[in-house]
Amino acid sequence: MFRRLATIAIAVAACGAGLFSTAASSEAGQGVDANTPASAVVGVFVSLGTDTAGTLITIDRAGSLTSLRVAATATVSEDETGAAPRPGSLASLKPGEPVELQLAADGGVASVVARYALVATRVIATQNGYVVTADGNAYKLIGAALAAAPSLETGTYVLMRTDPVTGGAFDVTASSVPFHSATAPGTVVAVTFIVLVPPNTPPGDAIYLATNSGSWTPNGTRLAPLSGGRWSATLQLAAGTQIEYRYTRGSWTTDERTAAGTPTPNRTVTVSKTPGAQAIDDVVARWADLAS
Repeated sequence: MFRRLATIAIAVAACGAGLFSTAASSEAGQGVDANTPASAVVGVFVSLGTDTAGTLITIDRAGSLTSLRVAATATVSEDETGAAPRPGSLASLKPGEPVELQLAADGGVASVVARYALVATRVIATQNGYVVTADGNAYKLIGAALAAAPSLETGTYVLMRTDPVTGGAFDVTASSVPFHSATAPGTVVAVTFIVLVPPNTPPGDAIYLATNSGSWTPNGTRLAPLSGGRWSATLQLAAGTQIEYRYTRGSWTTDERTAAGTPTPNRTVTVSKTPGAQAIDDVVARWADLAS
């Protein structure tokens, strides 16, 4: 669980004294309470996969990986602490995010409930996989958030999605300007990226979204497959901000190119200033390692 620090000054001083050498306890956040239905499975999201029969979701249950078939009619909802649940998508799930899977009679997943808390704050220091912030806490960085750690310089403003139980941050958006209060309406916009990939894309490869806010990690966000060669992912982005991004198949040797095979400029999106959802439709003309 994240640690309450007495003062920011103590937090900064502790960075040099090895404050972060001990990992937080109960990192998985997988406790089952009396309100969890008997037909539900809880854990933290790991990944999505596909085979000839459809979609599989893999979760971590106290260190044990479990893969379950997701029904074609399955629903996804996002349960943010302090806010009303709202519709989500499989593509919006982040590694390390606590999930509750409601099971159908055949054992397949009928619905997915993703739970998180939003934190808007400013970076004071980072070390050994933790970030000390101006709200007086030290958050353990998980998954893609950990990959973004090198870009979280002192003074950077961050909007983090955290595990409500452990306080671990599994998703982070960085900015040079302040975010509004995480509990204020219209703070974030659900931006859905839909991309059509070339017909010669290897069927066994996954598509990823790399962003400047994610430290340009080439496999930062995995997209979910749709029909007709399309892939999709939904990111929770701060209203009115702008990010740069590009598509890859997991590495910079397999990123997108123009039809002629030359490097493409980074794509940009300006997030809507009004609350709600936003959709982006893109087309990848060619991959760096494949002929057109």
